[in-house]
Amino acid sequence: MRCATTGNPDTYYWKSRYLNELSAEAMDALIRLNEASPSHHSTLDVWHLGGALSRVPPQNTAFGDRSAPYLIGIEANWERPEDDAACIDWGREVFRALEPFSSDREYFNFPGLYEESDKSVRNTFGANLGRLQSVKRKYDPDNLFRLNHNIPPAEPAD
Repeated sequence: MRCATTGNPDTYYWKSRYLNELSAEAMDALIRLNEASPSHHSTLDVWHLGGALSRVPPQNTAFGDRSAPYLIGIEANWERPEDDAACIDWGREVFRALEPFSSDREYFNFPGLYEESDKSVRNTFGANLGRLQSVKRKYDPDNLFRLNHNIPPAEPAD
């Protein structure tokens, strides 16, 4: 539902990138990309990570590698249907432009439209993917739960 009378955005396209550092070049890119947003409701959120979160070894959880010091939330938000294409294109451009500063991992609560899902799953889960595929094979061998960033079940052993 669209609520154009409220003045609040009700349509969104959210993606994310973990960044290895906030270099001057990365900051310049964030400023330039933010200024290019077609909607005043859109934001580029910088999340500072680290601390206890980063001390969990990657193999201890499905979430995996927590070493990135920053997460950029790419939050394209807008009100009018005629802005759909421009705002989604902006979100995708930000995602591409931040790649040189990124570990190629994403935070899957900001899925965009699940573009390049297989690549995102491989990059994000890394060494944990095989273990997760084994769990999927045991509990969901028919891949019923696949409507997100899908982890396909492991192939059966011969």
